[in-house]
Amino acid sequence: MNIKATSQLITNQLSQTSRSPLTFLPGHIFQGKITKLFPNHLASLSINGMHLTARLEASLTVGGRYWFEVQEGSGVPRLKVIENSGKQSTELSTGVNQQMIRELGLPQSKAMEALLLHLSTNQMTLPKAVLKDAAQLLTSLNRYDREAIEVVQTMIQKKLPLTKDTANALLSFQKEPMLHQQLQQLMHATEQSAQRLEPTVQQLQSALKSFFNQSQWQESRSPVQHLLSQLIPSSSTEGERQAATSLLVKMGVMNPNEDVQSFLARVHQAATAPENQPVVKQLLPQATIHSLTQLEPQVALERMMNALAIPAGKDGSIQLNQLLQLVQPSLKAADLEGVLLKISSQQLTNDERIQLQTTLNQTVQPKQIEGMRSPLSSLQQIISLLGYDHESEMFKHLQNPNRSDFIHTDRLKGILMQLQNELPEGLKEKVGEAVQRITGSQLMAVEQQGPLHQVLLQLPLALGSFQTDLTVQWEGRRQSNGQLDPNHCRILFYLELENLNEMIVDMQIQNRVISINVFNEYDKPTSLISLLLPSLKATLEQKDYKLNAFGWKKITDYEQPSHKPSNEQVYNKRVDYRGVDIRI
Repeated sequence: MNIKATSQLITNQLSQTSRSPLTFLPGHIFQGKITKLFPNHLASLSINGMHLTARLEASLTVGGRYWFEVQEGSGVPRLKVIENSGKQSTELSTGVNQQMIRELGLPQSKAMEALLLHLSTNQMTLPKAVLKDAAQLLTSLNRYDREAIEVVQTMIQKKLPLTKDTANALLSFQKEPMLHQQLQQLMHATEQSAQRLEPTVQQLQSALKSFFNQSQWQESRSPVQHLLSQLIPSSSTEGERQAATSLLVKMGVMNPNEDVQSFLARVHQAATAPENQPVVKQLLPQATIHSLTQLEPQVALERMMNALAIPAGKDGSIQLNQLLQLVQPSLKAADLEGVLLKISSQQLTNDERIQLQTTLNQTVQPKQIEGMRSPLSSLQQIISLLGYDHESEMFKHLQNPNRSDFIHTDRLKGILMQLQNELPEGLKEKVGEAVQRITGSQLMAVEQQGPLHQVLLQLPLALGSFQTDLTVQWEGRRQSNGQLDPNHCRILFYLELENLNEMIVDMQIQNRVISINVFNEYDKPTSLISLLLPSLKATLEQKDYKLNAFGWKKITDYEQPSHKPSNEQVYNKRVDYRGVDIRI
């Protein structure tokens, strides 16, 4: 399943707003279809599924497709019919004939034909003045496919320079692998390089290691380790210990009817048994039989839990299996996969429910990095470390070279650009691809359509030890102070998780009231959601937001576009023609 394609499909289907009204600017060209003629020289013109009332000043035929050029003028927009553009327009094809290209005064080339065919097929408008430059760009890329043309179209709409470097950056943004995979592959290439001892290769490897370490904004902890820690009196109350004991029994970690003291004694005996010392040495390198024997069972377990850092999920399976060999040899880490989800659907006491909520919340915690106080500040840190602000910082530095706050040595993009030309050929190419990918992300980051702003960020992210890419799409208005309005906006998150796989979260905020829809390929985990929602609501309330609705929908329900009426059906519903939209 392609998460980019699926997310785009869902975004389109979720949008309840009507199509934006067409804007006819002088110099724009497009192809439209005459759907019906009316008395008094009136006609219905169809473009991109919309119907406009037109006053004809030329002889046109119903069903014909014609190319139009928007002319200068005031009041009702005036369209010029491109001569010979409709000679074969009643056919189903939307081909581009050479005579029509000459009438437009454009150079004839494979690239120009591809551009105009794209316009006609997708019923779009573009300024004629930039088509020549756009065709030259396609020729320099030697690409005339849909992807390349759509990138050029994006460049025109975002008013980006029509250069080969810009196009390659945007094309790189859309390519696989994802950014985190690209950086991981680059890291692996530095380790395998024949010149890995060269200073520049070592600098590159050091920069990547530093980025990966600082971009890990969450740490995970095995729920088994957390529950075992709750058996220690200094870590929990009597009620919490009883609830943790009950959950450990349900998981199979503790034996039925086994009290805490008996369990601690059994674990202590296993940890000090000579035959288990190889496992103890791997799990706790500093531990010895003598040191553990001298401790009370409760203190020994506390020392063990404080010394361990078992990640949740697959990355912690080796350590978890070693721990289980001491506490419950018949159990394996694989046996515990999904067990919390099963327990959450069982009948639980209030204390058990609270303990399970706490365990789930403790499974993933923000990483304690100096200067990072929240997930938001962590994401801002990743954006900065990646080098999204590299060019703006360099520009500020050129304006004021004596700035004391100028820091560029830890920006990944800047380091990659600095080292690129000094690296061995294989690494040089991979670094160039990474720089293009980051640049493409920068170019796609911000877009404005009227009063609405859209921010699109793609960030490599480490959730515990699991590497993924997080794409955040923010839509809303800017306030008078230039900041994005947090009270009225829509934020979409696209990412792939270790267990839930592809995940899309659509969060809409109106007057600080939040509605959330989650899209995933699995059935809704109702019991698990009911456990976690109170924590989500409480956290949002601390930020002065209120959660109004939470929904879970299967991605498969959105893989097939819903049936939409054809242009003709839309036209048939229109019965009134009052006034004139355009003049032909």
